[in-house]
Amino acid sequence: MWSRRARLARTGIAGIFLVTGIANLFVKDPAVFSGTPEKIPPASSPILALSRLDDTSERVEAWIGLDRRIASRVVDPAYSEGCAAIGASGAGILFSSGNDERFIPASTMKLFVSAAALQEFGVSATFTTRVWRDAQGVLYLEGGGDPTLATPEWAAARKNRLATPLTGLAATVRRELRGNVQRVQRIVADPFFFDRTLLVEGWEQRYIRQGVAPFVSALAVDRSKTHFPPGYPIPPGAVADPALGAAATLGRLLDIPDVAVTIGKTPADATLLAELHSPPLPLILADLNKWSDNFIAEVLVRHLGREAGDPTTAGGVRAMRKSLTQLGVDMKDVRIFDGSGLHRNNRVSCEVFVHLMDAMSRTNLGPVWFSSFSIGGTDGTLRKWPLDADVIGKTGTLNNVVTLVGRTETEDEPLFFAFLFNKVNSRLHVHNLQRDLIELAALWPKA
Repeated sequence: MWSRRARLARTGIAGIFLVTGIANLFVKDPAVFSGTPEKIPPASSPILALSRLDDTSERVEAWIGLDRRIASRVVDPAYSEGCAAIGASGAGILFSSGNDERFIPASTMKLFVSAAALQEFGVSATFTTRVWRDAQGVLYLEGGGDPTLATPEWAAARKNRLATPLTGLAATVRRELRGNVQRVQRIVADPFFFDRTLLVEGWEQRYIRQGVAPFVSALAVDRSKTHFPPGYPIPPGAVADPALGAAATLGRLLDIPDVAVTIGKTPADATLLAELHSPPLPLILADLNKWSDNFIAEVLVRHLGREAGDPTTAGGVRAMRKSLTQLGVDMKDVRIFDGSGLHRNNRVSCEVFVHLMDAMSRTNLGPVWFSSFSIGGTDGTLRKWPLDADVIGKTGTLNNVVTLVGRTETEDEPLFFAFLFNKVNSRLHVHNLQRDLIELAALWPKA
């Protein structure tokens, strides 16, 4: 039955779309959004494909009724523009509109990063931070790209977030030094696991000023949010570089808060004193996707680049594209400039996201990846959405951009959906529209 439906969808016999498609699907319609009992005229023609209906008049009638309900959610294109796509595993795209264009994905870009990271590193991957000592007693804090490193205060204040406090590392160093901690005169921060470019080229300055755009480093604590590179205004109490901030944190935890901290490379003949492993990758990806963590996204991009021999953002983007292409996702028309989705030159179609979810659902890594999505009405960025827990997704928001990609359960099987809205004037209205489309998709006629 699936192959027949997919064949119908491909040949176009499956049904018709409105001429304007969801190109007319993005609206400021008071009857939809304000709850007024205004009558909405029925659709003149189906907005979704009929690719999942049997040839029975009863099923066609049921589908036409559902089609009209979805058509009642259409909006004036002056309100926003975007694309929509719905698909199912093994059946390809069941409904598509607006996918001749590419749109800003915002934070849904993180789904590319997390899928590629799982493909390349596997479920048991961890990232290691080490402390070394040279013959002169200088300590070296070597970053290994653990994006979860944290001060105890940050971890305590964010109990729902993944954190690896430096406390345990400091305790091990203290034991190894056997009471000679006070003799340490200098701690050298070694962040050279990655390239030392702290900001992604092309990020808007307002995102940097607002603290939304992270400073990317292989050695940083507290998601690098309170540390700034040289040349930027430094708030009171902040340090000039994420790596220096991590070294200063270690000094404080060793009870030598005034120790000198510098940047440098760990000498080859240094002695290993302690090491600290991050949580396994699946837990990191859950924090990334559920809470839309920009720092984790950018660090993982650098990891992908390093694995491919180029530990830069550009190198990571190339590695990500290659990994997802090997997975079976057509990436040729996808434009990627970062991993977090902050870059406004990123461009993706809704269909690509549906193909990505379809491809991942057919691998043994699929369950792990989908478990990193936010659960409707339960956790992450979807915790306040009035959705059932059988809806999981990844949200995205930038100025005038609202996106949502995810999966919803139906009576038959899961459906994948992607809704990318750009030029948005009202986030609330678009969130309502996305929610309505998800609920309607879940009512897709049973085959």
